[in-house]
Amino acid sequence: MAVDPNTVFVDWEIIPRDIAGEEGDLTLRLYDITGAEVTVSDVNAVIDVRINKRVGRDFFDIGMPGAI
Repeated sequence: MAVDPNTVFVDWEIIPRDIAGEEGDLTLRLYDITGAEVTVSDVNAVIDVRINKRVGRDFFDIGMPGAI
């Protein structure tokens, strides 16, 4: 959810069965799809944010005024 032109609020839950057998850090991936078809190949930018919890919510500064 956009808060202002530079900030988004994200609420997430990673279900244990969805990551069963996986190793490594948890990463939340944010895609800028402004003006693009909604496919991964059409994204304008990608921001990866390392997260510490399987369930959480936080504000993130995306630094992309005018993006969706």
